[in-house]
Amino acid sequence: MKMPVRIKSLFPALFAVVTAAALSACSLFEDEKPAYVEKPVDELYNRGVDMMTGRRFVDSARTFEEVERQHPYSVWATKAQLMAAYGYYKSNNYQEAISALDRFIQLHPTNPDVGYAYYLKGLAYYEQIS
Repeated sequence: MKMPVRIKSLFPALFAVVTAAALSACSLFEDEKPAYVEKPVDELYNRGVDMMTGRRFVDSARTFEEVERQHPYSVWATKAQLMAAYGYYKSNNYQEAISALDRFIQLHPTNPDVGYAYYLKGLAYYEQIS
């Protein structure tokens, strides 16, 4: 049986539409991750401080870690490392706090705040005992 010429000419267009619809439907089921957006160091650091003030300690620590990730050579990155450790300490996540403090002490042994890092590390160990 022969198809009319009109139907034959519609077949490629119809095939393209069906294929495009099928391919676009596949992307509906994938988990989309938010795009990475680099933000200014002062904006990130201030957001971390605001979260700390609002007693959202884990979110604050993650925001301070983002400061270090996005701006590793900034003066604020060093301060953010210590603030992230403090956020973990305040959220009773002592192991994360100790890990962050060990990293700070190892990377910045001559920093004026290294004494505070040792103090906070001692508190984190003490809180696990009591």
